[in-house]
Amino acid sequence: MKKLISTRLHGIFDYIIVVALLFSPWFLEQEEAGQMDTGFWMLPFGISGMLLINALFTNFELGVIKMIPMPAHLWTDYLLGVVLIAVPLFIPSYGSGGWLLTALGILLIGIAFLTKKKSRIPDKKEIAEVSFPLFPPD
Repeated sequence: MKKLISTRLHGIFDYIIVVALLFSPWFLEQEEAGQMDTGFWMLPFGISGMLLINALFTNFELGVIKMIPMPAHLWTDYLLGVVLIAVPLFIPSYGSGGWLLTALGILLIGIAFLTKKKSRIPDKKEIAEVSFPLFPPD
């Protein structure tokens, strides 16, 4: 299957999902029910922190430190997407507001599935091969 989303666009989606997760406790309509306790907002904040670190450390256009290869980044997105989908099923305190976490999880998995595995930024191994070829030309 041809991948439709570039790694640059994937990075933009990553940062948007991080912001959506940070604000999700207020969108989940639990404040008036008195459920805005520590446990309620800790999970979305924790997952958004993991996604942010994953994006900042990935070797793609919007990564800052560029240590994580793109395929590993995508696997992390799959895993965190599954966690977001499963949370409303196993933690009943999210109630009817869990739809947002489920939607973000499905979105995260879908974006990861449709993203190209290779960014336009070369890996450290590719840079080393260009700089110091094993078999230099005669």
